[in-house]
Parts: sequence; C-alpha cells; structure tokens
Amino acid sequence: MGREERFPSTGFLPAYACWLCYFLVGVGFSVCFAFSPSDAWQTGFMASMLTTVLVFCFAFVFKNTSIYDPYWCWFPLFSAIGWMSTAESGPSARSCYTLGLLMAWFLRYNSQWPWEGWTHGIRTEDWRYPMMARKLGLRDSVGLLYWLGGSLVGSHL
Repeated sequence: MGREERFPSTGFLPAYACWLCYFLVGVGFSVCFAFSPSDAWQTGFMASMLTTVLVFCFAFVFKNTSIYDPYWCWFPLFSAIGWMSTAESGPSARSCYTLGLLMAWFLRYNSQWPWEGWTHGIRTEDWRYPMMARKLGLRDSVGLLYWLGGSLVGSHL
C-alpha cells in the first residue's frame, strides 16, 4: 500500500489468513450490531474495539502488523452498514446517499492501491512499524513491549 519493507522480524502472513481475518471482522461487526445496546455510539465503539483486537491477534500470531492496513477502509464501511441496519427509523435517503459515497471511495481506494495480502499474502511491513519500535528503544519490531506498546496501542488502538 505504501513504502513496504522486509525486516528481520517480519513474519509471512498467508492470503488465507488475510481473508479469514477480515471475514471475522465482518462477523464481529455483525454480532456487535445484532446484539447491541440501545446506544448506537456505544455499539460502534464496542464493534471497533472488538474487531481491532481481533486484527491485532492476527498481527501478533503472524508477526506482521501490516494486516491492520486494510482496516482503515473496511472499518467505515462496516460501521456505516451496522448503524444503518440498526437505526430505529430505518435507513434514510441521506444515509443511503452517504453509504453510496463511502462505497465509491472504498472501491476507488482499493482499485488504486490493491493490497497484495488478498492474493499473495504479506511478506513485508510498512516502514513505520519498525520506526515506532526504535522510538520505544527497540532494535526491531520484536518483543512484548513492541507488540503491546507499538503495535496494539500505537497502531491499532
């Protein structure tokens, strides 16, 4: 998606894991909105936190934080669909128009910058992740301090 590099600590994340991760993100959003409390903002926050931690788990297991990159496109789309589908008044013309614009942006972004994770898996990481590790005083993106401080808190949350 951007300047991608391979570092000694970068793990390989196969395409099936990328697909499984984002399938589970969709399921996570669906479950949160299906069994949501009455407050839409709480539901959106709960869905965001749950799915962010889910993506982090994949990043941690496969040692590649770049799996989070597509989340920036999928999150707004899943959130909008969730809020529209649970609105008390039902979807309005304004919300449908907004969702249409969001989907147009989503399609344009993904066609302009296709993500190799869907087809080949991920062998590289965004150059900023090891840079964050160095700011934590680490030599590379390894260790619990990096995964909790740099990846989970610094990138995902």
